[in-house]
Amino acid sequence: MLLLITIPFVFCLEVPSRPLKVPKSSIALSYGSPWIPRKDLMGRDRTRAFLGRFRKKHLFAPGDHRNCLAAKSGFWSWDWSFLDGEKQRAQAKEELLAVIAPLRRGDGATAEQQAQVDRAARRVEKLNPYPKTLDDSILSGKWELVYTTSAQILCSNRPALLKPSKLYQTLDVAGLKGKNEQINYLGIPESVTAEFTPMNKTTVAVQFKEFGIGPFKFKAPEFFKGELRTTYVDDQMRISRGDKDNLFVLLRA
Repeated sequence: MLLLITIPFVFCLEVPSRPLKVPKSSIALSYGSPWIPRKDLMGRDRTRAFLGRFRKKHLFAPGDHRNCLAAKSGFWSWDWSFLDGEKQRAQAKEELLAVIAPLRRGDGATAEQQAQVDRAARRVEKLNPYPKTLDDSILSGKWELVYTTSAQILCSNRPALLKPSKLYQTLDVAGLKGKNEQINYLGIPESVTAEFTPMNKTTVAVQFKEFGIGPFKFKAPEFFKGELRTTYVDDQMRISRGDKDNLFVLLRA
């Protein structure tokens, strides 16, 4: 397909000093957006769309060398902004991770530092390629928490050795369930499972079901519940916000 697209450019880079002669079997085409035949040399209407849902456009008469100018300009009139979007997303994510890097997942971050991370996160959120996150399996899988404002998740009130050294979250969107896992600096694993109820295309209600500490497990109280809204997700990064205004930034594990 790429070869077929570039061939008209090769033959239309130079504008001839006199009109081109077109064989009687030829049909005049525009290389702009869209490519649509107008009429054949017998004057019969041959209008039809070539590339799906492009709009109709009246073309120059057969043999008019200005068709070459249309061919030269048509390609560059296409919308290539999606390439800029990819670059913007990559830059915004790099800036967010650079702000997060020295903050130890947010434990002990000052209000000013939290505000700086929040601003960087909002710049990423504006570029979300999957606005309907619950409809896409890209949300499922294992994620590592790299930043949060939740003191409860970070176990900020614990002694240093009992704080988590790693924090993971595994999501199963199809099964509407998830699991949080962490290991403290003493090597003791902790976990909590949860079930989800979709509220809209980006938000789920969370009902915690079971807690685990080492080999011991116990049922979570009924009032252990909340909400989680996914504001950005791609194949590498996820950003979520809770019902208590907490921010979560995770990377694919």
